[in-house]
Amino acid sequence: MFVAPARFDLRVSAEGSAQYWAEQALVRLRPPFNPQRPTALFLGRYQPFHRGHQRLIEEGLRRVGQACIAVRDTHGINEKNPLPFFAVKQRIEAALSTHVGRFVVIAQLYQLAPSNGNFSGVPAQKHDSNQRPPIANRL
Repeated sequence: MFVAPARFDLRVSAEGSAQYWAEQALVRLRPPFNPQRPTALFLGRYQPFHRGHQRLIEEGLRRVGQACIAVRDTHGINEKNPLPFFAVKQRIEAALSTHVGRFVVIAQLYQLAPSNGNFSGVPAQKHDSNQRPPIANRL
């Protein structure tokens, strides 16, 4: 005989379609990326995406909970950039498939220009060699 559970994560009722309830269950199993939450940001070409990139992003996921991976679309600039954006995106999504919902892959919409010898878009800053660099530079 059926005994109703005392606790449950999702109670399905007659209201709503099967698709609706499937989507509700999926949201609970794999919460969607939330741009309002703290997010690790990774910028790169990823030509190609490799195990080192994967480990770095997985560490960001472990520390922060979710990640935004911005891919510079450098396809065709030279022989070191053979992959178009969508090929890079597919490789990243395949490698990080166990973390679905905890990351997004976006195309970086602009190219960063060198400023003072670096490509961050931010002027280089001098710091005392006896002083530790900011935390962002140590992650």
